[in-house]
Amino acid sequence: MRSLNLHAALIFLTLVSSELTKVSAIRCYDCSDSNPHCRDPFPHKKDYSVLTRDCAHGCIKQTRHEKTTQHIERGCADEDRDQCFWDEPKSGENLHVCYCTTTLCNTGTRPRSRSTYSLVWTAASVLVARLFI
Repeated sequence: MRSLNLHAALIFLTLVSSELTKVSAIRCYDCSDSNPHCRDPFPHKKDYSVLTRDCAHGCIKQTRHEKTTQHIERGCADEDRDQCFWDEPKSGENLHVCYCTTTLCNTGTRPRSRSTYSLVWTAASVLVARLFI
């Protein structure tokens, strides 16, 4: 009976952890460097709620490096991705693009994927299971 309770607890925690990582809408920063609060270094520790919006997929931060300037845009991505990369469009400028899928993740730091949170929940599940053994 105790083994059955342990398995039930593990299944429950696994289901809860998978549901916690699913997000129907993600809140993202939505601004460009024409707004001083959107420039780097990004002052995300303050409450600039006017600079956020709900997005269906993930967030994106694009930094366009031209000869002597850089332009930053933060907003909603059109797909679910956790990835950063450099691109060189035809215009010769360098473009650094970061996609992320957690709330307010497009500050400029490396994105943390949902799988990281799943790993934390799985580890917590194992620790809880050990309490029942």
